[in-house]
Amino acid sequence: MNKNKNVLIAGGGIAGMVAATLLAEQGFKVELYELSHELGGKAKSRRTPDGNPIEHSHRIYSKDYKTLLPILAKIPNEHGYVIDNLIPPKILQLPNDKGDILIKLPFRQQKILKNLVGRLLFQWFHHISDITQLLLVTLMFPYKMSKVGIPIKESIWCLFKHIHFLMMCEQRQQELFSGKSYGEFLDIKNKSENFQRFISTFISVIVAAKLETEAISCARLFNVSMLLMKNTIKGFEHLSTIMIMNGPTSERLFQAWAKYLNDLGVNINLGVGIKSIDTKSNFVKSFTLSDGTTATADHYICAVPLVVLADLVKQDGLIDIDPSFLNVNQPKLEWSNSAQFFLKALPTTSFQPGVLNLHINSTWDIVSIVQGEGIWQNVEMPSDMPYVLSATFSNAHANGVVFNKPLMACSNSEIFEELLTQMGFVDKNLVVGWHLDYELAIMEEDEYQQKKGFLRSHLAGDVYDGKRMLTYAPLCLMRPNQKPLKTVSKISNLYLAGEHIDTYYRIPTMEKAAESGQRCAIEIMSQVDASLAEAMKPQDNDLIKPFSFVQRLDNFLYQWQYQ
Repeated sequence: MNKNKNVLIAGGGIAGMVAATLLAEQGFKVELYELSHELGGKAKSRRTPDGNPIEHSHRIYSKDYKTLLPILAKIPNEHGYVIDNLIPPKILQLPNDKGDILIKLPFRQQKILKNLVGRLLFQWFHHISDITQLLLVTLMFPYKMSKVGIPIKESIWCLFKHIHFLMMCEQRQQELFSGKSYGEFLDIKNKSENFQRFISTFISVIVAAKLETEAISCARLFNVSMLLMKNTIKGFEHLSTIMIMNGPTSERLFQAWAKYLNDLGVNINLGVGIKSIDTKSNFVKSFTLSDGTTATADHYICAVPLVVLADLVKQDGLIDIDPSFLNVNQPKLEWSNSAQFFLKALPTTSFQPGVLNLHINSTWDIVSIVQGEGIWQNVEMPSDMPYVLSATFSNAHANGVVFNKPLMACSNSEIFEELLTQMGFVDKNLVVGWHLDYELAIMEEDEYQQKKGFLRSHLAGDVYDGKRMLTYAPLCLMRPNQKPLKTVSKISNLYLAGEHIDTYYRIPTMEKAAESGQRCAIEIMSQVDASLAEAMKPQDNDLIKPFSFVQRLDNFLYQWQYQ
């Protein structure tokens, strides 16, 4: 083992697992600590005592996950590789609160062609298909938007605003829109009420974003989800635009990934988290762990959630060493949680296996999908509850439609009624049981004040009727003019990872976490062997981009303009 190749990682979510994978593959000795008793962070799934699958939020995988997908493609499982478990949803649709379908977007996944002639023909037809899709989207977009009450003039303006954005090189996007909110990007104040409501609800439903969220990430999000315009990774062209797992996430992904890490020699320590970062001058000398022990290494990666990092920064005096840690309080934290409803049968409405429903009329910005029988493959389910309706919701401060109270003011039974009503799920007799997100807690205010110093890091809601709701997994959103935390700080051997770290992929997703973990691995490798780091750096030509020729041309013009 070469000198300076010992790495300690705090946090066993996707960011920490990606860093551990890439480093261990290059011969680094990696110790991974995770406070939970299983890996996966916010993306993991669990089972209730009676065997029903539950999750913090159902997971959507994008075709342009440049960091995560190649890793999934090399993690073996009993039937091949983890990436083989990704399948397209049957359809994405926007129903109203009465169950009427306003917009439908189908998805498909093509077979992998192994012979050279087949691949060449696929590439040729793939480009024709992309051009055809662009023309169809352009023609159909105003019509689809008119179904939700948006004037055609505003739909056309919105369409070309986003296409114009796609045609710019990244530097020009940064110059024109860095510091602007998405609302400013769309000149939202001068648009119709229907346009404002649709855009606001749509981005909130997709990723709990708001109109005041920074423009670049939201514009990319809209292009990806509504206009279906994707960057595509070379070698993965056959994949669907968006994908889901064909079973519970932990059972299909994280169990195989944990075994892969073990096979690489990573020492995984579950049930042990980080308590403090111990420094000397501008150098980390150890991590103090939740079990009272200390752990040392040459390099340290802190891949914990932002709420945990904020608590560490407060108590460990890191701001005195590096004032950039003040930025830990800049991101906006949003509530984004889920509930699972266990069904004995399917209703006759839009709730069908594998169908993604974006409930744009819901005040809590709900997106739902039916999982289980009919979409999952070879997954054991309770015989009397073969289906799981998983609903992810945000906008916790908005009043519901049944009890006229915000989410954080509702009891469990009131949340149950609100979610089903806002989704337009009328066949409540089909619901055998349900489970509210394990990352949510409702406590009496007196109890909270007594225990808050001993609770794990969290975001607390306001007090309603003497009770307070907590979330242990808030979503981190970038705001205009925000100075995000960087991978590297002035503490020479400390590296940061997570959805709160500055990355190219700005939307808080599994890919953003994965990219941050990759950046940590690259930085550490650069300290030991620069050639390893250079080989791992992402290359632009790994992606087949929409309007790639126009983007390259604009990049040339931009560089010429500023020379």
